[in-house]
Parts: sequence; C-alpha cells; structure tokens
Amino acid sequence: MDARQFDRMTRLLSDRLDRRAALGALGAAAALVGIATPADAAPEPARCVQIGAACNKKKDRCCQQGQCKGKVCKKSGGGGGGGGGGGTVSSAKFDLVFTGGPGLNRPKGIAYSSDGTAFVSENIENRVQVFDSSGAYVTRYGSSGQRSFSAPRGVAVFKREFLYVANNGSGRVLKLNVKNGNFITSWTSGGASSLSGPTALAVDSSGNVYVADTGNSRIVKFDSNGNFLQQFGPATPNFSRTSLANPEGVAVASNGKVFVADTGNNRLVLFKASGDPQKEVRRFDTNNQGFNSPRGMAVDRDDNLFVADSDNDQIVVFDKSGAFLFRFGTFGGGQGQFDTPYDCATDRSSHLAVADMANSRIERFILS
Repeated sequence: MDARQFDRMTRLLSDRLDRRAALGALGAAAALVGIATPADAAPEPARCVQIGAACNKKKDRCCQQGQCKGKVCKKSGGGGGGGGGGGTVSSAKFDLVFTGGPGLNRPKGIAYSSDGTAFVSENIENRVQVFDSSGAYVTRYGSSGQRSFSAPRGVAVFKREFLYVANNGSGRVLKLNVKNGNFITSWTSGGASSLSGPTALAVDSSGNVYVADTGNSRIVKFDSNGNFLQQFGPATPNFSRTSLANPEGVAVASNGKVFVADTGNNRLVLFKASGDPQKEVRRFDTNNQGFNSPRGMAVDRDDNLFVADSDNDQIVVFDKSGAFLFRFGTFGGGQGQFDTPYDCATDRSSHLAVADMANSRIERFILS
C-alpha cells in the first residue's frame, strides 16, 4: 500500500465512519509501510460541544464561545441576548420538529424568550402557540375585541416579560404578558402615519421595539410602550435612490445596528444605529446567488445573522459585518428541507428554529 492508496482508503472510510475511527482502523497498516498518517502530521480539531453538554477540556471545545468548566460546557461572559462574543457560526445540523398541541397551520413568525420558550404565530388561525425548550407544545394565546389577533405575523420577546405581536390585519402592535398572554397595551400610530400591514418585529437590549411597517416601506422604532422614536427607510437622508420596498424582516445587533430584509428589492440592508445606511447585500457566495423574497431574520448572541430566503427555500447566514458565511436548505418536506421558510429565531443554547411555512412546521437546528 503506497501513500496515495492509503489516503484514498481514509477518505472512503470517513464517508461512513468518524474520521478518528477511520484513522484508527488503518493505523496498523500505515505503520507497516512506514506512512505518516494525517493524525501524525496534524492533530484533529476538537469537536464543538453544545452549551450545557458534557465536555473534556483536553479533547473538546465549546460552541458559541463557551468554556468547559466542571466537565460541562458553559456560556462565557454575561450571556445576554445578542451576546457579541465575536465568534462565527459555520454549520447548522437538523435537530427536531416541534410537536404536540393542535398542530401548526402555515406558521409565519417565531421568537424565543430568554428561558428557551418559543412563540409561534399563525396568521390563518389568529393565534400564537407556545412551545417549551424541547419543542413540545405548552399552550396557545388568543383574545377578543381590540385585543384580538388579526392575521398575526411577526413576534418578539423582551427577556421573560413581554411578548410583542405584529397584527398584520389590523395594522397594530400588541404588547402581552409573556407568561400568560394577557393583554397590556397596543398601538397603531407610527409617527407621521399609522402602521400599515406590519409583518416583522425585533427588540433591542433596552426594550425598544422595531417594526417592519411593510405597507409603508419603512422600519419604525418605538419604545416599549409604543411611543414613536425613529424610522428607517424612505425618509432616510442620502438613501432615496434605493429606498426600502415592502420590507418583511428586521433584526438588531448588540451594538444597535439594524439589519433589514428589503423584500421588494431582494436585498439585505444594514443601517447604523443612527438610521444611516451602511451596507447593502444583493448577491452572495461563490456562485453570486441573489435573494428571492428574503423575509424573517434573527441574530444570535455573537451577532451572526440568519435570513429566511423564502422563495429560494433556504437560510442564508452572515457574520455581524454582513459578510456571507454559508447557506443551507433545499426545497422539500424532509429533514433539513424547506418550503417557503418565513421566519427564524435563535435561543441561548445554540439552536436556530425555522418557521417552515408551507410545510406547516417548525424545524430546529443545532448551530456550531
């Protein structure tokens, strides 16, 4: 057996076995012919172990900038939403599908609270379903009168206190008690004009609420009680030639920068906290692929950005500067496949949940 044959056998076995196991199986053969194995040349990189899982300091590394402490991977730093630890994500592996309850009917919005509880909106059913951190059904929220859901779309959670819902049908944002769904307040005024068909929400670390005011082609920023603060889009100075067109996604980084899925223009726009546009992304990856109806967005604790590229049936991932990292998903109904994904959300345990709208399900992935 020469070196070329050994290398080919290693690659073939690695398709079916863990690489370490493959090298071990061929180690004896390598020793007989005096070939240096890849393990001899360079050590295998440590596997990424999820936060909360058992770890070995000598063999493992912890995902999402975590540290192996007391044989368990724990979060580094404060662990608040949005993080800012400086790490980048490189892969997403299918984990599970949310289960139980009355079933989902074309979900279009999803958000996580800080304890891992997930809230899923169904605009057809006029309700929000609640799932625990394992993806199991817990309860559902709904109400009546002025407080009722009317084609709810985007949802957002501030810590373990408030649940915000974008009522697409009534042009209103609802503020609810996150623990029981009880109504607190609502608003429709958005500065010079009322909200028109809001579709997406985001909340920053101070509790300010960002609304994708789709019918007015802008992003509106409110305080936690619905008082108008700022808008991004058509009235932004020096941005008139490329004004927003029916945006359906918004996310806020830990430094206050605002990511917008400019759906009508098939692009991603990054705004400074001041409201000034900083960057736009129309095409990405080595094939120069473009967006096709980008919608829901999410950032993780390291400010990596996830975009539901709906009509391309995929999730596209960028770092905090807006640089492309990778994409995943193909059209279909199998594990890890999508049919018109509408929204996505990250939790503090390195999970990404995707509202796989036309497949009427929520898929969860493990990020590393």
